Amino acid sequence: MAVFCTLGGCSLRPLSSKIIEKRTVTVSEAEELCASIPGCKGFGYTPNDGYGDGAVEMRFFGEKVVCSWYGGSQNVCFRIQTVEDHQSILEGVCESQGRVLHHPNTSPWLLSHRDLMLAAVTKQPALLTHVAPELRNDSGVALAAIGQNESAIEDVGSKLWNNTKFVEAMIQKDGLMLRRASDQLQADPETVLMAVRQNGDALRYAGKKLRSDPAVVKASVGQRVESFMHASEELRGNKDFVQELIQLKAVALKYASDTLRNDPKFMRSLIDQNDRYLEYASDDLRKDKVFITSIVENHGDAIRHAWHTLWEDPDLILLAASKDKKAIRHAGKDAWNNKEFVLRLVKDSWKNIERASPEMRDDREVAKIALKQDPEALQFLSDRLREDSEIVYLVYQQDEDTAVRFARAEVFCERDFCFALAGKKVPKEWTLAVPEVSQAGA
Repeated sequence: MAVFCTLGGCSLRPLSSKIIEKRTVTVSEAEELCASIPGCKGFGYTPNDGYGDGAVEMRFFGEKVVCSWYGGSQNVCFRIQTVEDHQSILEGVCESQGRVLHHPNTSPWLLSHRDLMLAAVTKQPALLTHVAPELRNDSGVALAAIGQNESAIEDVGSKLWNNTKFVEAMIQKDGLMLRRASDQLQADPETVLMAVRQNGDALRYAGKKLRSDPAVVKASVGQRVESFMHASEELRGNKDFVQELIQLKAVALKYASDTLRNDPKFMRSLIDQNDRYLEYASDDLRKDKVFITSIVENHGDAIRHAWHTLWEDPDLILLAASKDKKAIRHAGKDAWNNKEFVLRLVKDSWKNIERASPEMRDDREVAKIALKQDPEALQFLSDRLREDSEIVYLVYQQDEDTAVRFARAEVFCERDFCFALAGKKVPKEWTLAVPEVSQAGA
């Protein structure tokens, strides 16, 4: 017996379709006639148009059938003999974007026809929302739709999220799909391991017990170190586990518990191995001057990870620099505006004047100490001092070229400078103790 599939709410376009013949008969009679009309593939009709006996005009069509699938008042009935006959039905479902599936005149079995609906969602994934509930819970149908368009995942039946094979297929592509899985699968070690290995952040969706499982957490952190923040507080505060974890990825310490990162003894033991670990200490420890002092006494450049307000502490910076000269680069603006601090550093090296604040580079005492070491320091002094007769004369006495290169041009026209250059009496303060500067003119 032939099978027929009716699609309702459409319009057969007779001028574009291959109409074989027309007859006024009932639907059941039309189905019987299909078998006797050569080449007939089905018929279209307008139901209930005034014939009392249910007979209406039927248009029997052949291979070529053209329909409009939006807002029509007709039914089109397809005769299904081979799989190829599904094609016209599939086109109707897809072109109507699933509307025909919900028309009251459409064959009710169509929504549940797995082969046809599988083909439909493969061609047009959004149709998954229109198929029968049992097919939305069919992993094959759901995966076919999602494979073409991931947004179809929103229409997947809820039961599938408790289907191990389906969930694993999802998390192999995106570990974060674990968030949609059932509580049962979120508590399954194998499923969760698969998810965190694909995306470490999936750990946040794992069951509570698994977020305390060292193997699961280690796999998660190995994929994405930031995921450690989603581990249980107990595990994040476990000293042995954290020490093991940071051997793989030091930055994991950043996501350890606040209690552990605020433990001076624990942090000190790590910092003694690598001063970088200070970066991950708690804010309170990094603000603690006593603790930081104890650190920089052995690891001068660790000051770079101290709280920024401590960079303004001249004594602390000097202590750090005495252990490691690189530490000086972390001194803050306030430190470089501290005269005692600047004097000590400039005495150590004239080049440090370059980092001093504008106020300190305008300080005559600081300037003289720098110039005693090297007249090149003139280039870093303030504009005021680079046109100061006394300062420029001191430089000129050591190196004329340097004075000409870095002094302000105006100074060479000033009376005091010219007198000194001509051999007139030079004030005592215009001389440098080191090196000895002659009073004679050039």
